[in-house]
Amino acid sequence: MLKKLATRAAIALLVALTVALAPVAAAETIADYFALAKNTHSLNQFIIIAKDGTKLGTLDLMKGADSIFNEFGKHGSKFAVHSIWNEFGLYGGEFSIHSPFNEFTTSPPMLYYRGNAVCFLSANTFKPSSITIGQMLSLVHSP
Repeated sequence: MLKKLATRAAIALLVALTVALAPVAAAETIADYFALAKNTHSLNQFIIIAKDGTKLGTLDLMKGADSIFNEFGKHGSKFAVHSIWNEFGLYGGEFSIHSPFNEFTTSPPMLYYRGNAVCFLSANTFKPSSITIGQMLSLVHSP
């Protein structure tokens, strides 16, 4: 239990430092990250992290245990606590402060690729350096 809390604290610190110190990629380079990941078969290297440091899943199309596309997994199920698809949970739905679907949130999750902050995932059109879940899915599934 203590180890789990220390790990979550370390992730939260890493997220805070990354957001504070590393510039978020410009919008025109977000597609480049996805192109690189597709060319190197490394979409599973994308990870979604909530503002509070909670891991919300990977973009693994093979539907691994941590994938947001695994509808039976801890990050892909619409019933899972740490899933963006759980509309009643802390990280999903249109009203949750940490949800990428909340149009008014100022603390949406961040998408990372191999440890680099790529962009925020947010429906808030006023949030700089962000893409919506729909845009992300289009980038993931585009040829």
